[in-house]
Amino acid sequence: MKTLYKILLFAIVPFILCVSCSDDDDQQIGNAEDIIIKEAVNDTVFIDKGESLKVTVETRPANQRVWFYSSDANVFSVTKDGVISTADKGGIASLLVTAQNGAEWTKKTYVLAVLEYVEEIAVKTSGSRIELSPEQVFDPESYFVVTPSSATLKKLAYISDDPSIVSVNSEGKLVAVKKGITKIAAKSTDGTNIVSEKIEVEVLPLLNKSGWSAVAEYSHAYYPPSMLIDGNNSNFWSNPWSGAGLKVPCWVIIDMKKINKFDKIGLVQGSYREAKGVDIYISKSNTDNISYDDSSFELIGSVEVVATTGGESVLDFYPAEEKEARYIKLDFVSSRSGRYLSLAEMNVYYQK
Repeated sequence: MKTLYKILLFAIVPFILCVSCSDDDDQQIGNAEDIIIKEAVNDTVFIDKGESLKVTVETRPANQRVWFYSSDANVFSVTKDGVISTADKGGIASLLVTAQNGAEWTKKTYVLAVLEYVEEIAVKTSGSRIELSPEQVFDPESYFVVTPSSATLKKLAYISDDPSIVSVNSEGKLVAVKKGITKIAAKSTDGTNIVSEKIEVEVLPLLNKSGWSAVAEYSHAYYPPSMLIDGNNSNFWSNPWSGAGLKVPCWVIIDMKKINKFDKIGLVQGSYREAKGVDIYISKSNTDNISYDDSSFELIGSVEVVATTGGESVLDFYPAEEKEARYIKLDFVSSRSGRYLSLAEMNVYYQK
């Protein structure tokens, strides 16, 4: 038996399991006030799948006759002499031990845990690869398959070849530390120490924009500012226009929801190729929904967006400097056509 595994399993074993037995046995044996199974640990008996165990019972007073019952024959069976035999898979059930106590019955219920161990951990899809953003926390469980599926404890631990790129936190999840490529493997936690093949993990410098929001001074109903942070260069934000002329300057504010470190901002030109001059401001304010003229905004640079569709124009501080901010404000000061504005995407990078 794998002692550490038993200790870990004990934390997740359910202790309230319903069983029943007949109270109408007419044998009068004695007065058993207590029943103890010596093999139990914290009222739990552990046994490996495929093995049998004869439990040792003590009664108080000693040498009283006892009867054994299983709450689930699909997990284990037990003979009148207390020999436990497991079924063909792991599981949790109850072992009820009774002894007569005068006209009443003394009953003691134990948890019976039949342990089925991990035999293999396979990578779910050949060639699997994980891409993370800096500081992203990720659980790669879905990338691995445990055999047998009925293993009692299928929880996996993860091993990183290079913790300076991808580390594993106290909750057993991956944490992207910095740009780079490394590999991880999954390891069983039931004491079998089964290790999977390795999966390549790359930490890209592009920050994960999931959960960010954006608001704009002007926006076309079908092309809202959220298009700037949706990760899709085919979608774009657009400033509405009419024969009355372009509404410039105008602004878009992106809320990253927390203060992030970064050293590069990229603006991707849309299919209408209208964006041109953009001033970029940042703010460390942790106040929600700050206004475009909030005093915390500071200008960090200006970009002239390239005319090429899908082209990315950047404001780059790497490697000499990094910035910290929650909000990024794009102040569009000019248009290429003089008719309206559009922009496909804003990317934020941390290249450290």
